[in-house]
Amino acid sequence: MKYCVKCGSIMSDEDQTCGNCGAAVSEEGSAKPTMETPSAGPSTASSTSNGQGYPPKYLVQSILVLLFCCLPGGIVALVYGDKIDRLMASGKTDEAWAASKSAKTWLIASVAVAGGIFVLYILAMVILVAVGVNLKS
Repeated sequence: MKYCVKCGSIMSDEDQTCGNCGAAVSEEGSAKPTMETPSAGPSTASSTSNGQGYPPKYLVQSILVLLFCCLPGGIVALVYGDKIDRLMASGKTDEAWAASKSAKTWLIASVAVAGGIFVLYILAMVILVAVGVNLKS
């Protein structure tokens, strides 16, 4: 699997041009723009800040956290994950990786907070039952 350097679209290994923007594929396996485009630094997927290509967006995880866990944290993670495509398309790979890291951080924090609240709730119920408080009244 490879990604278009110009627009960030996912391409199959057999593609010679990007189906989204029409950029030609270079020898390295990534699509390169067919015409001159201004860039503000490194814009190829192989020259990202950690050398691993396209950053993960965590959109599915953000939606699951949003629905089942922690609404504010899920919204923030979803916003950061949504920014990644636009940042990669404009050649801002370092900012895209930073947005991906922020999305992951918000997801982990949201799950940790929700898990902590759940544990405290269970602990409170066990203590109330242990002291004999009638929970049905």
